[in-house]
Amino acid sequence: MRRAILWALAQLCLVLNVWAQRAVSGRITDETGSPLANASITVKGTNTGTTTSAEGFYTITVPAKATALIFSHLGKMSQELAIGTKSELNVQLKTSDKSLDEVVVVGYSVQRKKDVAAAISKIDGDDIAKIPVPSFAQAMQGQAPGVAVAATSGIPGGAINVTIRGVGSLNAGNTPLYVVDGIQINTSLSGSIGGSSSSGSSDAVKTQNNPLSFLNPNDIESIEILKDAAAAAIYGAKAAGGVVLVTTKKGGSGKAKFNLHMYYGQTKATKLQQPLTTQEWLQARIEGIVNTSGNVTTVDAARAQALTEIGQPGTLTDKEIAALNSTDWMKAAWGTGQIKSAEMSMQAGTQATSLYMSGSYNYQTSHIKPTNFERGTFLIKGSHKVSNKITVDASINLSTFSQKANFGQGGGNNNTINAAYAAAQLLPINPIYRPDGQYYGLSGSGDAWYGSFANNPVAAQELLKISVRTNQLVGGVSGTYRITPELSVKSLVGLDYRLAQVKSYLDPRLIGGTYDAVRGTGEVGSNWTTNFITTTTATYQKSIREVHNVSALLGIEYRNDADQQISATGNSFPSSDFQYLNSAATPVAVTESWTGYANFSQFARLGYNYRSRYIVGFTLRRDGSSRFGANHLYGTFPSVQFAWNASEESFLADAKSISQLKFRYSYGRTGNDQIGNFDSRGLYGGGRVYNGSSAINPTNLGNPELTWETRTEHNVGLDLGLFDNKILLTADAYRRVNVDLLLDRSLLPSTGWTNISQNTGSLMNRGVEIALTVRPLSGDLRLESSFNFTATRNKILSLYDGLQVLPGDASVKVGEWAGSNFLARWAGVNPATGRSMWYDINGNITYQPTTADRVFVGTVYPSYFGGWTNTLSFKGFELSAFLQYEYGRRRFDNQLQQEARIGSSGTNTHHYIYDNRWTTPGQLASIPRPLSSQTEQVSSSWNAGDHWYYKTDYIRLKQVTLSYNVQPEALKRMGFTAVRLYVQGLNLWTYTKFPGYDPEYTGTSSTIIPQAKNMTVGIQAGF
Repeated sequence: MRRAILWALAQLCLVLNVWAQRAVSGRITDETGSPLANASITVKGTNTGTTTSAEGFYTITVPAKATALIFSHLGKMSQELAIGTKSELNVQLKTSDKSLDEVVVVGYSVQRKKDVAAAISKIDGDDIAKIPVPSFAQAMQGQAPGVAVAATSGIPGGAINVTIRGVGSLNAGNTPLYVVDGIQINTSLSGSIGGSSSSGSSDAVKTQNNPLSFLNPNDIESIEILKDAAAAAIYGAKAAGGVVLVTTKKGGSGKAKFNLHMYYGQTKATKLQQPLTTQEWLQARIEGIVNTSGNVTTVDAARAQALTEIGQPGTLTDKEIAALNSTDWMKAAWGTGQIKSAEMSMQAGTQATSLYMSGSYNYQTSHIKPTNFERGTFLIKGSHKVSNKITVDASINLSTFSQKANFGQGGGNNNTINAAYAAAQLLPINPIYRPDGQYYGLSGSGDAWYGSFANNPVAAQELLKISVRTNQLVGGVSGTYRITPELSVKSLVGLDYRLAQVKSYLDPRLIGGTYDAVRGTGEVGSNWTTNFITTTTATYQKSIREVHNVSALLGIEYRNDADQQISATGNSFPSSDFQYLNSAATPVAVTESWTGYANFSQFARLGYNYRSRYIVGFTLRRDGSSRFGANHLYGTFPSVQFAWNASEESFLADAKSISQLKFRYSYGRTGNDQIGNFDSRGLYGGGRVYNGSSAINPTNLGNPELTWETRTEHNVGLDLGLFDNKILLTADAYRRVNVDLLLDRSLLPSTGWTNISQNTGSLMNRGVEIALTVRPLSGDLRLESSFNFTATRNKILSLYDGLQVLPGDASVKVGEWAGSNFLARWAGVNPATGRSMWYDINGNITYQPTTADRVFVGTVYPSYFGGWTNTLSFKGFELSAFLQYEYGRRRFDNQLQQEARIGSSGTNTHHYIYDNRWTTPGQLASIPRPLSSQTEQVSSSWNAGDHWYYKTDYIRLKQVTLSYNVQPEALKRMGFTAVRLYVQGLNLWTYTKFPGYDPEYTGTSSTIIPQAKNMTVGIQAGF
């Protein structure tokens, strides 16, 4: 009986206990209504807790005495809610303003942003993914102070020029080091491979493919940019141009979560020139003939001559002239391109294993046919915890991308058939098609071409076949062994492998170069680039009494790069239906080459902070490079960093307006070995014939004393947060000096050599960088505005042997900017005569400037640049606009120069030139009088001086996006975790006084395709 009573009492207690507990459920979302997976829910005062599902839902059993639940999520502000009698609690967690707790990748390890003392900018992956461009480097434009990004053209997937804190070297490279998940990327360009075409120019196969295009921007978690030498010194010589660290997304936990992103759009040129009609060209040509003859030729005689030059009777009436054919070649050759993209990713995992997989397809055509970009990518990234001590990580990124190119895209001798160059200059009297619908002006047709451009670029867009296909693998595997809770060892083996295959067929039906005479020219080429890297690091972290925090890093690294090329060229194909090289009857050339180099390095980092209040750090790297002379293979590069988090001091504890205040100082030194692989070596080359036999000859004068170009930099910085971080300010000022510049020193011809690579000279660069973020509105209506500004200057400090000017290049002068333009100043147009005028060295007007009249007139590098982003959101709607700007450059525009030959018998021009030309005495004009052959050749030279050097200052509306996030109630019914719909425009508006196609371009080639204006619509969905 006693046992029965005890059993009954126990059951009663159990029932009462169960009755006393109850379940509470709900959903956790962010400010936009999107679900938060893996958010934590904890019963206040207990260890009882749970996490949300992928859709943000949770259920938790709480005891009767429980009063509140605490909700938290990484990067969000925790929230506490009373339970009361409620059985359902839905929570919206706001983004945390405690940005200093954010983790930043600093090279081989991570640090809290609060403990960072160097100049590092971070770009969130979401900001990169919002801009639909093939390369993440292009999406970085305007996102971080001190980082200048410019497309070298508008070619989809083309090369991108990234400069961090200005130019630091004259001859050695300024390209940043790109590191993707610990693997250093080889950024050497391929695409202009091997031998030459029959015209003697390999420009025919240049496609400007970009090695960074292998990575799908939507796979990026974050980008950290190491800007100062102190931050970059851990990478040694590879960091001379700064470092860009890319971290891709990782696997998750729990059941699989899928994300789908699709968008479609169209592209058009940001600007088109308006060429002259046939009737307008005749007017300009008549003026040119009359002006050239000194008004001896009458207008009627000039009219007859001009008509005869385009195959028309000289007696045509005005009515008959008005009826003449007038082709708008610009409109015909330039059109509308398309953008298509589909991407899907999956995140999943267990307690021991996490997995991330993604696949993407991207296709984009240019507004100038047949240029395009087509890419497929596949990324798989996993992490497995073998035991409490061993973790294995692996990733493989496979990509294949191909590009079709417009002929002569690289410039050279073939640009007269390139639509980007020729369309504005072809005489409009020439038609595109014959009456039978065939292309006009093909070889053997007997059609007469008028003017200097004897080719049909519209036909060339279809008939000339130039392409490059790139297959790339970037992957690595690493193992981490945690010896103790404080000490771990990690070893990484990585590979960046790239195969680029170029193919071109120059159709004999087109007239130009010599490929019509040799019945067609074909060229194929392959370029193999292999970059193998292995890194082993030991990391130690220890906190003593939660006050003294010590960290240490030791590592060794080996990197080997090899590049091999092979190409072949053949002529004489039986017909245009046979376009493979095995059909060529005449072999022309076969070439093959190999080059490579290796680095071996040791490095260390030591850090200490006291309560994250006083911070100090040291790094040291010893680099060995095979590129240098036998006497200087190794270089040592140290750095030191200090920071004071003043906001952690007790005397600021009551300063409620100041939420962050940190002062930083750093000093560092890095090297530069971005030179030729064998510049220090005495070399011999083959391919010579001596006495009827194969022979070799000296090709390079060695310099065993050649050593590292060294960059030394001081940086001071300030991080300030006000009013609970509603205002965030980061400011940096730096001064950098590069010494022992790697230059080619001219030698006397009597030595038998023209130059030798040598360390000589120095260059200084200084600047100021500011990033400001303001969040004036929060809640349902939120506004965030982020602005960044960079001012930069450089100056050449010294050359060799006390020289003030570099022999062979008068634009390189001590005391002047690197990248200066050294020219005679153009003084405008004489109102009385229409002649071009220049200033001599004394500031007087001259019509015949000499080399002694040259002065420095601006630089090719910008003085100021930055970006401004504004985001306004209300519930599920969001409107964002991003402005990017640049000031201070002055660039030569070869396209405008060529188009300025108004009055010439061979070329057309456009309305900017025509409308601003001088026509009558007393007129104030910016374009000289038309002349028969070239603009104002009677003076000095029609292209002399800085006349065609323009300020390229601009402000560009880079991105506008209107999006809507479907609300949770609708998502639940649809079965999705998130759905975002958006419409987006890129490069919609540009303010500039630059009269050319695009003020942003960085080259001088006359065949550059300008950037596009894009409009896209897209959808992102999670399930």
